[in-house]
Amino acid sequence: MAKTVKVTYTDLKPPILTIQDAIAAQSFFPGNDQEVIKGDAEGAIAAAPHVVTGEVFCDTQYHFHMETQVCKCTPLEDGMEVQASTQALDSVQTAVSQATGLAAHRVYVSVKRVGGGFGGKLTRSCVAASACAVAAQVLNRPVCLSMSLNYNMETIGKRAPYLGKYKVGCDADGRLLGIDYQLYENQGCCSTDSCLDYAVFFADSAYFCPNWRYTGTACRTNIASTTMTRAPGAIAAHFFMEHIMDHVAATLDKDPGELRRLNMFQAGQRSLTDNPITDNTMGQLWDDLVESAEVQRRKEEIEQFNQTNRWKKRGLSMVPIRYPIHWAGIRFTVFVAIYHSDGSVVITHGGIEMGQGINTKVMQVAAATLGVPMETVHVMATNSLSGVNSSASGGSVSSELNCKGVLECCRRLDDRMDPIRQEMGGAPKWAELINMCHKKGVDLSEKYMEYPPPTAEGTQYTTWGATCTEVELDVLTGERQITRVDILHDSGESLNPDVDVGQVEGGFVFGLGYWLTEQCKYDKKTGQLLTNGTWDYKPPTTKDIPIDLRVTLLPNAPNPHGVLRSKACGEPPLLMSCSALLALRQAVRSARAEVGHDDFFPLDKMGTRWRLQRVPHLAGHMGVMCQCHVVAVATVLLLTTRWSCAQVTISPSVALPEAATSSPLLQPSPTATFNNRSIGTIGLIPQFSLLPEFNQ
Repeated sequence: MAKTVKVTYTDLKPPILTIQDAIAAQSFFPGNDQEVIKGDAEGAIAAAPHVVTGEVFCDTQYHFHMETQVCKCTPLEDGMEVQASTQALDSVQTAVSQATGLAAHRVYVSVKRVGGGFGGKLTRSCVAASACAVAAQVLNRPVCLSMSLNYNMETIGKRAPYLGKYKVGCDADGRLLGIDYQLYENQGCCSTDSCLDYAVFFADSAYFCPNWRYTGTACRTNIASTTMTRAPGAIAAHFFMEHIMDHVAATLDKDPGELRRLNMFQAGQRSLTDNPITDNTMGQLWDDLVESAEVQRRKEEIEQFNQTNRWKKRGLSMVPIRYPIHWAGIRFTVFVAIYHSDGSVVITHGGIEMGQGINTKVMQVAAATLGVPMETVHVMATNSLSGVNSSASGGSVSSELNCKGVLECCRRLDDRMDPIRQEMGGAPKWAELINMCHKKGVDLSEKYMEYPPPTAEGTQYTTWGATCTEVELDVLTGERQITRVDILHDSGESLNPDVDVGQVEGGFVFGLGYWLTEQCKYDKKTGQLLTNGTWDYKPPTTKDIPIDLRVTLLPNAPNPHGVLRSKACGEPPLLMSCSALLALRQAVRSARAEVGHDDFFPLDKMGTRWRLQRVPHLAGHMGVMCQCHVVAVATVLLLTTRWSCAQVTISPSVALPEAATSSPLLQPSPTATFNNRSIGTIGLIPQFSLLPEFNQ
């Protein structure tokens, strides 16, 4: 139906699509600016022996959950039943209530599970649910809404793009003295999910600097309003600081890893946001990883490899993370009940299961606390009655806070049953205990709302980690392989190591897509999203993951401030994925150095082959690259004609490196021909021939 609507626009103006466009047009959201001052950054930079300036850019990213925005609404005699794919059950209930005019208590929302969220089903799921509910109300019949991938990508906002401009002062050893840091965020056409307030917590990464000036600016553009995406704001702010560390190291001709180690937070220091650095395991993590990943030996091997290989280059990068976890202001309602007939336990909680293992963890906590097998415990769908007023699931804290709520419910139930247990000899069988409690009128259900108060430190605790990534670059094509990744992550005492290792691996690969393969493109005249499907937008697949991926959880590291001494691990590993891009830059830098260009350069997000081909002083080597679309066209011509034999010759239009032209496969010719007929000159492509016999 929507396709039949034709819209005519008048008074058209060039769209504002990028941060650079917004800055030029002075298009900002008033009141969204942010400034944090620590010490005297301007004075420290002016007095510093060395000053480094530059800018770096991070693009957008689509959530790419396998299940798009979907919803089913069923009118009832007394209201509306909503089955939604959402991370924010309370928000969907409120949105449907406002859209239909029904009171909130007449809107019953349930969520069994979500087929992927990554932040895309926080506020944006309200749009789909509201539209579906209005249709169901008007038609007075059940309505299902399922957005196609194309419409989902075009309509739903994505990760906000960022631009960082910096000026850094340091001493001769590379110790940071002052940083002036300006962060621009592209919030799209309206400011609904600003992440600037969140990004500031990650701007200093794992490094101490006594003098800071941090400013954040919200840019208004004509793209769809950007929204939360896994580690919103954090991934860009963290990467910008790691980029700065690489820039300082290159300027001073220092080893980037040693420079990072020199500037890491120490006990007693405070962050940019004036939070004390507590439970700091960063130094231990870093030193352990240097040893376990054999970093020094591999650096020497990479240097030797790069010296002996002209068209293949390798790079290695180590990156730390400091990820402060916030609990304050987040609430989840949990309900636990025990059935007297067989002693089975049922749980409903306010969190949303979306693949992060929240249901597995709450079942484990309940089973361990009550002393029953996990098979006895079942988790029912989250709903707006038992999970009333719960916060959205996100920020890596949903699992642990719901586990905390279940833990409290089970402890209360256990205390309530203990007198009966003692009357039965202290160790009765579970089913018999429950049956006796029921007979004596003991309440076998418990509800609890977990609502952590603010802490004096401002954060609940900090998650730390480190990674070492090695990549290999094909200088001729821009193709790259991630040959090995070593990750050492501090998860405290993990509630479930299998789940947490999976989260570390998944978060890291999610980030690899962001840095290396995914790219959104817009029509510069209309602003329309052009990459609205997998034909043009490429999430990471089986060929993009590391060949050798080694994940280790830091042993013997209990977290006294977490649930059962554990730590969050959903979003922190995502930040470390920028190590792949930084390692790729090391490989590119080695190739450029061989042609006399060893200066530092920004390898902005992303490290796609398309962008690598445009790196200054590297693109010339890629002139020998065979463009796949031309090969595909030639092949189609051969396959769709009745000619039994054909020859296709494609010639380069630029001078090729001497090593390349010595190959018999790359002899230059003036034109491209098909069956001895000229089809024009095609540049940047080597000559090749297809001489098989084809039958239609």
